[in-house]
Amino acid sequence: MSIDRLKIANGFTGIGMTPENATLVANAIGETIEDATKQMATLKDLELITAKSDARVAEATQRVIIWVAGIGFSLAALMVSLKLFG
Repeated sequence: MSIDRLKIANGFTGIGMTPENATLVANAIGETIEDATKQMATLKDLELITAKSDARVAEATQRVIIWVAGIGFSLAALMVSLKLFG
C-alpha cells in the first residue's frame, strides 16, 4: 500500500503546522501504516486458514462417526449375546 506522504504533509501545513513538523508527522504516519499493512493477513492467508480448519473439522467428524458406529455395533453384539446366552 502506497501512502502519499506529501499530501499528508500538505494537509498539516494547511492547518498551520511548520513544514518540517508536517513532514516528520507525515513520515511517521506513512511508516506506521506501511508497517501495519505488512502485518495484515491477506485474503489468501485467510483462505488457507479456512481450508485447514475445514479439513480438521472433517477429520474430527469422521472419527466421531467411526466411534459412534463402533459403539452401536458393540451394543448390538451385547444385546444379541445377552439374548442368546442370558
